[in-house]
Amino acid sequence: RRLMTNRLSDHEYRVAKYYIRISEYEPAMKRLIHLVNTYPSAPTEEDAYVLLVESILELGGRKDIANAYLAELRRLYPDNGDIRSLQRQIDRQ
Repeated sequence: RRLMTNRLSDHEYRVAKYYIRISEYEPAMKRLIHLVNTYPSAPTEEDAYVLLVESILELGGRKDIANAYLAELRRLYPDNGDIRSLQRQIDRQ
């Protein structure tokens, strides 16, 4: 069961990365939200939170939403190296 969950979350992550690569941030964001909500603790979860915050910012999204996902990243993965730069990006918007 865990193997299948990891494969499904990995698929969602790879599709989201594809959307980001072609600058389609809205569908990427939807995939990433689905991933973090449906597959908690999946191997891709930490990176998914980073991409999710970045996608929200690329869309000119609301700071409160970006901050909420950043807070979750900070709570779950306090040693993540992207937290500071993401916070600076949010603060600049």
